[in-house]
Amino acid sequence: MGERGLATVVEVGREDGDDVFEAPAQPQHQPSTSSAPPSGRKRTLPRQDSQRKISVMNAMDSPAEHGRIKKASFSDLHGQWKHAANKQRSRHGIQHSGGPEEGGAANDTEIFDWIKNTFTTKTCNTFIRTKTKTDEKLKTEVRVCGCGRTEGQHEVRLKTAPAEGVKWSPKEHVQKMRTNALGSIEFNVGGKTRSSQFVRVDNETNVEQLYNLFIDQWKVPMPNIIISVTGGAMDFNLKPELSLQFKRGLVKAASNTGAWIVTGGTNTGVMAYVGQAIADQPPHVRSGLTLIGFATWGVLYGTDKLTTAEKKNPKDSFKAAVKIAAREGTREAVRRGSVLLAKSKEDKEKKLMYVKSYETPSVGVKQPALDPNHTHFVLADDGTIGQFGKEINLRAEFESFVADKVAASENTSRTIVCVLLEGGPNSLKTVYDSFQLGIPIVIAEESGRASDIIAYAIKNCRETDAPGKVTFPADCEKKLRDDMKRDFRWGFELDVADRQHKSGSLSQHEYEARVKAIEEKVDQHYDYLIKICRKEFRKFVTIFSIKDVYNNDLDKAILGALLRAMQKEGEEPSQAELETQLKFAVKWNRADTAMKYIFDKKRDWKQNYLKDVLVECMLNNKHEFVKLLLENGVHSSDFARVSDLEGIFSLENTGSELMMKFLEMIRDKKQLKYENRYLHGVGHGVKSLMGGGFRLSFLTKNFAVNYELYSERRAEKKKLEGRELTDEEILEMNPPMIEDPCVFFLIWAVIMGYQEQAMIFWAAGDEFIAKALIAMRMYKSMAETMVSGSDQEEELLEHAEEFGEIALSLLNKAYKDDEDHMREMMVAFLKVCATHSIFGLAELADHETFIAHPSSQNILNEIWSGAIKQTSALDSKVVCALFCPPLMFFVLDYDMSGNIFDYSKEAGKMVASVAASEQEQGSGRERRISSDDDGVRASQIYDAADAADDVMVKLQQGYVNTENESKKEDDIPFYLKFYYFITAPVTKFFSNLVMFFVFLVIYTSFVLGDLPSHVNWETIVLALIVLSITTEELRQFLVESGRPMKRLEAYFSNIWNWLDFTGIFLFWIAFAMHYSQHIELRQTARFLFIIDIFFWYLRLLNIFTISKRLGPLVTVILNMLPIIAQFFTIWFLFMASFGVVMAAIIDPQWHGDVHFSDFARLIYHSYWQTYGELFLDVYHEATTLQDGKDCTLDHEAYPDLPPCPFLPLTGVVFLAIYMIAGNILLLNLLIAIFTSVYEETNSRSLIDWKNKRMALIVEYHTRPALPPPFTIFYHIYLTTHWKIHMAEAKLSKGLTIPITDEKREMLHLFEEEQKEAYMVELYDKEATDVAKQIRQVTDRVDQLGNTTREQLLSLEDKMALSATSAANLERQLNDLDQKLDNILGMLMRIAPDHDGPRYV
Repeated sequence: MGERGLATVVEVGREDGDDVFEAPAQPQHQPSTSSAPPSGRKRTLPRQDSQRKISVMNAMDSPAEHGRIKKASFSDLHGQWKHAANKQRSRHGIQHSGGPEEGGAANDTEIFDWIKNTFTTKTCNTFIRTKTKTDEKLKTEVRVCGCGRTEGQHEVRLKTAPAEGVKWSPKEHVQKMRTNALGSIEFNVGGKTRSSQFVRVDNETNVEQLYNLFIDQWKVPMPNIIISVTGGAMDFNLKPELSLQFKRGLVKAASNTGAWIVTGGTNTGVMAYVGQAIADQPPHVRSGLTLIGFATWGVLYGTDKLTTAEKKNPKDSFKAAVKIAAREGTREAVRRGSVLLAKSKEDKEKKLMYVKSYETPSVGVKQPALDPNHTHFVLADDGTIGQFGKEINLRAEFESFVADKVAASENTSRTIVCVLLEGGPNSLKTVYDSFQLGIPIVIAEESGRASDIIAYAIKNCRETDAPGKVTFPADCEKKLRDDMKRDFRWGFELDVADRQHKSGSLSQHEYEARVKAIEEKVDQHYDYLIKICRKEFRKFVTIFSIKDVYNNDLDKAILGALLRAMQKEGEEPSQAELETQLKFAVKWNRADTAMKYIFDKKRDWKQNYLKDVLVECMLNNKHEFVKLLLENGVHSSDFARVSDLEGIFSLENTGSELMMKFLEMIRDKKQLKYENRYLHGVGHGVKSLMGGGFRLSFLTKNFAVNYELYSERRAEKKKLEGRELTDEEILEMNPPMIEDPCVFFLIWAVIMGYQEQAMIFWAAGDEFIAKALIAMRMYKSMAETMVSGSDQEEELLEHAEEFGEIALSLLNKAYKDDEDHMREMMVAFLKVCATHSIFGLAELADHETFIAHPSSQNILNEIWSGAIKQTSALDSKVVCALFCPPLMFFVLDYDMSGNIFDYSKEAGKMVASVAASEQEQGSGRERRISSDDDGVRASQIYDAADAADDVMVKLQQGYVNTENESKKEDDIPFYLKFYYFITAPVTKFFSNLVMFFVFLVIYTSFVLGDLPSHVNWETIVLALIVLSITTEELRQFLVESGRPMKRLEAYFSNIWNWLDFTGIFLFWIAFAMHYSQHIELRQTARFLFIIDIFFWYLRLLNIFTISKRLGPLVTVILNMLPIIAQFFTIWFLFMASFGVVMAAIIDPQWHGDVHFSDFARLIYHSYWQTYGELFLDVYHEATTLQDGKDCTLDHEAYPDLPPCPFLPLTGVVFLAIYMIAGNILLLNLLIAIFTSVYEETNSRSLIDWKNKRMALIVEYHTRPALPPPFTIFYHIYLTTHWKIHMAEAKLSKGLTIPITDEKREMLHLFEEEQKEAYMVELYDKEATDVAKQIRQVTDRVDQLGNTTREQLLSLEDKMALSATSAANLERQLNDLDQKLDNILGMLMRIAPDHDGPRYV
């Protein structure tokens, strides 16, 4: 066959009965110059080549050769196209299936072979001339067949031309053949390669085979819905806002639901917009989208690059094998080389066949090209070229088939929706056909042409009396007809016909026929509009408009159209249909659409279905759906069992970095050691985050024991069954219950960092202020311990501030509404927390503004005065009563009902009895804990503190009624007055203050004198007082909750505890040393006593915090201490640098005489010079020293003299520089910093003082009634009643009082009212803000409108002025012309009459 042969018959994987096809070997425009074998016959190899082929096959039978062949050819040469196919699979998240030798289902070769053997295409086999056209390259006239091809463009051997007069027919002159275009297209986009799968198929292909191609061969995940995008095929422009909304909404809809997007596949019109929408997405989003293009093969650009390349002659492989034989000289090498080369050649041909490079044409090419952003292409061929729309039926059948498959698998309605963007006249028929098939359509209004016409028609149609008929007002009908003529170019055709008719080129008859044809088109499409607007089709239409505030999101419009189409009029949807609709709404994350179409009325849902959906939405942070589900059918009580709550804290659901860190934290602390026992570890993890002895109510010993037993039963059952247990089996094991699951959900949302969900769970349940303070404390703790120094720290602190504002707002509303209820609510025992009241949580969360609120201060005043009535000059009266005890019975007034923290005797007895019984039951009980991964067995014995916790829980549950009955003051006996007086915190404070002053007086006297050599009364008194202080500090440390290290951390976080510890430690060291017989130790002891009393005097500063005037000053001092430490570091560098220079100049030392002690004198002068002591006499003396007399420069000549100063006058210069840097720069900088700190602290002085005052009041609220040294007797008493004291101390430290269940319900209702009022106020505020913003925008628009109007008026004035000026100029020019004519006339009259020149 010649080099310019048109086609070569090739055969790939052909079996008996297969069709053969012809692949083009040259460009399509080249004419045929050689003969070819008859059609329907394959080309055979020569006999010699056949024998050599047999020898090659024999060589492949050898096992050794077979292994080498497979390794060399398949792995090395086949790898390139295989990699390209795998790359395409990875775009869609599909795992590569290896071949049989790799354990996979099928390799790529088998996939392509399946495609070739399954799909056919069509091509013309008979050339029948119908017209001629000009070849643009050859510039000559060529004949064109009825299929649209020239004679040289046909793909198969042409049959004999039929007789003249035979018309070309696709039924007679088109044959089927096996597809010759398949594989992967590589697009070069911006220097990057994008791959897409493609196949050329018959336009009448069985769509089930296409479906199997996508699912089984290309491994595309089955879609949830089909989004078919149709519209204008030619390029058009969209408004930027509409284009943005369309692209964003389409991608959001597809990515949320795993949809298949189906388009026309080319890079023009609506298809280009869809492709660009995919291209604009980041790679991780783009890789999860499936965009399928159905296009007509015969109209595409570059189809010749997509067909199979020509096979080379197998002789080439044999010739290469001969070369190997000649080089190696063995017959075996001949066989091996021939096999290797033959296989390599086959693999190279497969690479050419399966991987096609495709470049988008430049501007000016008329044929549409494939869009590079599509992932799959189905190219339909009917055997013709140049004719559009041959893929429409195949595409529609495929979409319907896939939708039916999805509906069958989900047991619900079809899930297919069409989106119309712009569009031509055919779009009207497409919409009508879709309605008849029950396919909903979303119409993008303002996109132009068909979309706008249909939208306008639907909005303006009117119902008629006839069923199923609609009509339009006269003006609307005229507008619709005019719009169709204009937008579909029929009006242009009428204008052309009219001009041709007037010019005479078109006869009257032809003109009337053309006008009639156009009018018939208008009537036909107007009928489509009437049908589209029928009532039964109205539910299938959704108009998407960027101007519609409620429907300006395309994804929302698509979902709404889908849900509305699923609903049947007069019928309730089935459970499967409801679940499918809700599934789509959740995937779309459109709670508003779900509320409109699904939760519009009460429906019966399958048990636990909504509960599972809620958990899914929680884990995916779809907070709007969480709120919707909680408001429509899901109750927090549904999650009361621990089995329901364990899942959200399981390791599989840790989608948050914060949650991972939290689980790592509790795992490191061995609080999360057991399988499926997350809640217990989570509770202890929250306890660690909260600190301050906080404990959730459910973390009692009884719950822990029940939880452990349940976990063991569940683990044994699971191991026995060998599978996961069902919900029914879990319920049979009676899992423990949680009283308020909303608290757990709130904690989970806070740990996950989901603020919106945290707000939702905060608003559910009870005890809203407490939950807000818990969330605030957790956010602060997480920001400090988990993400400190990162960007997320600021975000968590903002969340904490938000919850703090909520708590403060509720407190303020409750205070204004009912102060008495608010006071009880602030200190009542909480259901969510077993250790703190709201007031205690505010202190724990360090909510300064909350504590400074008047309501909080009123409670502090009640705590401060105890049972003593609050009167003017209360502090003075208490001090007088301390020095004159009888005054306590006559000067002070008492009120038992005023002391809200006074526990009755019955409560104390209850505490004692419960604690004793718990100790009996708990003694010797060891709880066996399941082993961890290392097989270590651990045991845990509940100590006295846990028993005390159970006492508090029983108090919380209402076993004790601690409400005091008010009595008249005259009925209070003297011993109770004395008890109330000494137990009031104000009395404790002043009694401790008096005794502390006594201690300082005695201690000062002791220090000022010499240490006595024997024990005297001063020593005994001081020792007893310090011993009482020591035991009190030890008591405070022991009543703290938590592990020992946590207690130490909490204790030493307070600077006053540091002063106490230092003073106590130095005192006992000095006390032990001063009785020594060694004088050195006694002197050391005296020095330690002197240093120690300094710390005791500083301890007085804490007492001043109770003062409204002195307290803020103490706060300023404490705030300045860190600044001084930072400033001193810089200051020290200046002093050291100057000290070294001056010492080297003024007081040098001989080499070898420098000692460590000399370093101390480096900063001696420079330090004091900062304060003004310049030591100028030293510098003057240095300048007067004489060499050889007072000092020397020659050490060998005068070894006894010190070295002379080095240029002593320069020391004065350095001193001046140092004074400028030290005194002027640094000290003034320090003053400025201190001023800033003072101003900042002073602006918050009142808030800071109130918070410091609270800390002092709470401390003395929990202190013993007797001051040192008498405190030691109370501590001795506590050794036998420690358990009772622990329970009372936790109640007191948490600022908590037990209440009855009735009282708690009443307070919950009161708090619920405040929460609802707050939510209404917040909603009104948001609405007001939105209205304000709208008003501002409106005012701005009006302002711009006025400005524009003024500019237009100004422009009109200028134009009018210009017109007037032009008229004046024209009039002046006319006058000038008239004057010139007059002058010329005069000149002609006076000119002489001769033959000379004349003026004309």
